[in-house]
Amino acid sequence: MEGVGYIIAGTFLVAALQQGAPGWIGSGAWIVVGLAALPSCALWMRLARHVSRPALLTISLSLQAVGIALPALSGGNVPALAAAVLFGATFMGVSTMSLAIGTHLRIPRAIALLTTGYSLGQILGPLLAAPLLHNGYHSALLLGAALVLAAACAAAVCCIRFPHHLTHTA
Repeated sequence: MEGVGYIIAGTFLVAALQQGAPGWIGSGAWIVVGLAALPSCALWMRLARHVSRPALLTISLSLQAVGIALPALSGGNVPALAAAVLFGATFMGVSTMSLAIGTHLRIPRAIALLTTGYSLGQILGPLLAAPLLHNGYHSALLLGAALVLAAACAAAVCCIRFPHHLTHTA
């Protein structure tokens, strides 16, 4: 679900921001995304020392869903800037935490399975979003946000039965 939602946002978010936010925010959206992404993995993993990774993954995915949906729900510079920051601050952290959770669970080939699922999502995302683009990016972004929110719900379920007693891995 994250792979699909991420690639929809990664493909269409900046174009939607350019349409909805005149000026430097629309044209510089990828710079804002990149600046927000720069410290994100380190910050999310630092937080993981104090809060469970499944809880952080739930929070990160939820914030990402909000960031993806914002340009579809509201135009202007403030929502555009918030969308770029939320997307940038979460997408790499989500991957980092997901791989750490997979390692922690000690499931054979967990990393390979997670990476394959994410990759398949990136292939399916444009195929699912393409039919929604006839009236702009709004519907595609809402689909991406809904799928990322569904991933957040799945992560929340992991909070219930996550085996915290296993040896902590970084």
